[in-house]
Amino acid sequence: MDNFDKLTTQLKKIITNTQKSAKQAWQAGETLGDIRTNKNFKPKYKNFDDYTKKEFNITDKTAEQYIKIYEKIPLEMITDNMLVSHLYTLAEMPDKSKNQVLKTMRWAEENIEIENKVLYNGNIVLVFKQIIESAKKNSLLSDDLLQEIFRECLNQDTKDSNRRTRRKKDPLNEASPIDELPIHKSFKKVSSIYSRVPISEQGLVGLFCTIFHILRKKTIDYKGMKYNFSKILYIRVEFPDAKIEITRKSMAQQLSLFPSVDEIDIELDIEFELDSFNYWRHKHHEAKENCDMIICWEIGRSFKEIDMPPILSIKELLETGKVILHYSSN
Repeated sequence: MDNFDKLTTQLKKIITNTQKSAKQAWQAGETLGDIRTNKNFKPKYKNFDDYTKKEFNITDKTAEQYIKIYEKIPLEMITDNMLVSHLYTLAEMPDKSKNQVLKTMRWAEENIEIENKVLYNGNIVLVFKQIIESAKKNSLLSDDLLQEIFRECLNQDTKDSNRRTRRKKDPLNEASPIDELPIHKSFKKVSSIYSRVPISEQGLVGLFCTIFHILRKKTIDYKGMKYNFSKILYIRVEFPDAKIEITRKSMAQQLSLFPSVDEIDIELDIEFELDSFNYWRHKHHEAKENCDMIICWEIGRSFKEIDMPPILSIKELLETGKVILHYSSN
């Protein structure tokens, strides 16, 4: 066995481990890059693509991704908990943004207590990518802010993990009685129909539909005008989750002593989230589709540097009896 065959055998072992270790992906990229540059695959193979396909059963695109990881990301910045999917995203980012995210992820591993740390999933870098790209005026966000965002991502990951575990055992243990909340008098009868707080997005949608007849009687201040929710046009699985109509009486109707049908209707695209911060974790800000409002159970951590649709908390609505929209600029 010559040196090239030995190198190929070693590379097979490395590539087998790339899905478990981002550092192994970097090493694979280093070796593949050398082989491609020096054309070590000849004369046994006609070209580099033929070599990677037959020896490692990977496409030329995958091989190119490994090489790009090696070229774009310093090995010393790759942490133990990083996944190869993180590196794919990071390698495509501008240097300033990429370095910020790498620095934040290393900070997290060095500063967050082990017992409070969960193995962050493959989406976390995509969330960071969105947040940085969507920052107001496209400005570079501070390290402190990114660290706060990272903590919130981990916090939500932990909540989701714990919630799923408990829900599989007994959903009633996770969902507390809704009448334990300080419910506003206009919603006092809700608990006789919907007895427990929502513990999933589907549960939130169910509660929203249950109280919609009461919600229609309340005023919402939207873009400086007074409206009322009028009808649910549809609810679906795809983003955005729903289209809901709100209605504003015209000025002439408001001043008139006689009723009329002179109304102005607006259709809003709505996304339901159990926690409003999940709007980012679910990568909805990347979507081409419009979203006019987030309806959530609780308002999670928000950051004034980042634009988001206005947020309506159903929990706050039940407790105050008021339709209050929260904006990221506040």
